[in-house]
Amino acid sequence: MPTSSRVTCAPRSRSWSASRKGRSTCACRAGPTWCSRAPPRAWAGPPTCRPPSAWATAGRSRWRARSPQDAADVYGKGSFHLIDTLFSAGVLAGLDPDIVSDPRFILVPPNFVTNLQNAQPPTPAQIATLVNDATQQARVAAAGALVANGTDSPLVVPGISLHLNLRGAAMVRGNLAALQSVTRDAARIALVGEDLGTVEKGKLADLIAVRGDPLADVNAAEAVQFVVRNGRVITQDEILAPARTPQQLEARRQALAAQEPLCRDDPGHGAEGGGHAH
Repeated sequence: MPTSSRVTCAPRSRSWSASRKGRSTCACRAGPTWCSRAPPRAWAGPPTCRPPSAWATAGRSRWRARSPQDAADVYGKGSFHLIDTLFSAGVLAGLDPDIVSDPRFILVPPNFVTNLQNAQPPTPAQIATLVNDATQQARVAAAGALVANGTDSPLVVPGISLHLNLRGAAMVRGNLAALQSVTRDAARIALVGEDLGTVEKGKLADLIAVRGDPLADVNAAEAVQFVVRNGRVITQDEILAPARTPQQLEARRQALAAQEPLCRDDPGHGAEGGGHAH
């Protein structure tokens, strides 16, 4: 077992003894260790200790392995709230060439443009990694934790990343659960579930209208036709109008030109599939 693994220790007594290194000692099931927590003024329960490297390997058989399901159970029993970012879902951009031809692509920050334009279909290994990541998310949700799919924007491409995460989660959890994770469950985690997240009488009329049925094809969730904000319908042209002014178009042209040498000299300047940018 690596020396960074932790175990629960039983103290020699309810009092602590200072060591010459300024830390305290305790007696663990597998032998004496150095405690990683400073001694409290009063006994507050068993500390967490690190096994010394000298006997960590030799005593490996005495340690019980922890499985991914163990971690998921901890999340569930602790009523944990998790906002998950499936970075591995970025490879799904290579399956959707319409991303770069969509009128809304004009809103994509320049540092993500080249890699989205050059995105390639994912390999079987990349899909397997995504499925594994989404499976861990599903286990945490099944254990009882509240899970929402989110992004690390602006480290990942805004908007597009959320939809790629949604698609990745749907591969394991199904379309309905994935859609709920970015609507109902996200609102609950943000403590605004009484006003947002579901379409119900008395809730705020903040909605989107999409072309198609996301329950049948989760990709349809990105085919937004218009937005309803505070009960007012806002068209896509209205949303994009500020980005289409001559001044903004010129500013974007200059920003894209400034990105060209960076992408040429460092192909990893923006991560594959619109992932992390540097």
